[in-house]
Amino acid sequence: AKQRVTFGRPIADRQAIQWMIVEMWTDIQALRVMLYQAAWKADQGQDVRMEASLLKYTGAQWATRSIDKAIQIHGGIGETDWLPLTRFYHIARHARIGGGTDEIHKMVLARFLLGRSGA
Repeated sequence: AKQRVTFGRPIADRQAIQWMIVEMWTDIQALRVMLYQAAWKADQGQDVRMEASLLKYTGAQWATRSIDKAIQIHGGIGETDWLPLTRFYHIARHARIGGGTDEIHKMVLARFLLGRSGA
């Protein structure tokens, strides 16, 4: 964003781009905190099935969302093979299927939140 220039200014100067970058950064920071919490619970010998589903579901969702924003920021070149973004998108999109679909993890989380067995 600092290098790409439109209308004589780096796109990093534009509020819409700044907000996309902030949203991507906050997603990463939130996932990092959730991961540290899950790791701490696992170290304590606690059940981390809920955290695992939460991380799998939100991590894959947020990764897809962040990569989509990165492609948008880069413009047309973001969709080419010149940058690894499309490959990253395919990997992130596959993560929403492999290891349990989004829907499976939402079901696990709903059961946990509602106090039902199987979570």
